[in-house]
Amino acid sequence: MSRIHNYISAQQQIENQIAPANRNLRNGSVKLFAKLLGDFLATRTIRSLRSSNEVVLQGVVEILLDPPRTRVPELYLVMDGKKQKGDGRYAFPDMFVVSNDNSESAVVLELKDIHLSGLWNGAHGGWTKWTIPSYEELEALAEKVAVMDEASMDKMRYMYWSDRDNKYTSTTIGKMRKDALAQVKRYVKVIKKGRAEKFEDSGVRDPRVTVKRTGSTLFSFVLIAVGGRRILYEAGKPEKMKFSYSSTLA
Repeated sequence: MSRIHNYISAQQQIENQIAPANRNLRNGSVKLFAKLLGDFLATRTIRSLRSSNEVVLQGVVEILLDPPRTRVPELYLVMDGKKQKGDGRYAFPDMFVVSNDNSESAVVLELKDIHLSGLWNGAHGGWTKWTIPSYEELEALAEKVAVMDEASMDKMRYMYWSDRDNKYTSTTIGKMRKDALAQVKRYVKVIKKGRAEKFEDSGVRDPRVTVKRTGSTLFSFVLIAVGGRRILYEAGKPEKMKFSYSSTLA
């Protein structure tokens, strides 16, 4: 991650976008932040995109969020205090942004990373050792994705490995967008509850944040990196909260 941070600092065009993108994000608009993320990913080669994953994407987003003390990766949530561990009791949103000196708003982000190889195999109906795309095929697909309209992109099939089902699974980009937005909406309902004080409570149980009984606004967004060449985004409805969140970090 330090290598990514140093690279961003050396790219003046990207560096100049950070402040306005973060300011707009806290005011309820994700468009500039999506462009900032897309501009950074566009500097990566096709070969480096082969090894990308959501952990890497989360790390890049974390570095682009400013100031650093306001970013909380994998916020600790108790989704349903009446359930047991392993039965949907806990959840960990990809990124939570708490209030800073200039804003009482908070932001929750759901991130998805769609690989070029998964798109290629989705288009060819399978994933076997005989269907490994070449560099040239991935490069051609990346160029196609870069200019494709969103309606056509939503219909593209995508294949990925499902740990839950222990097999490759086929879906569409459109369904992934819909499911991700539904997921972030579930996070919003729980974050609005404030801190989970008792074992049976639902809410936030993360030592990295402080909960205050002052009103604030919670924004929610989905950011989907498609083949490292496009950023799709969705926005949930802004929600008024009876609480505000700040960082316990210095």
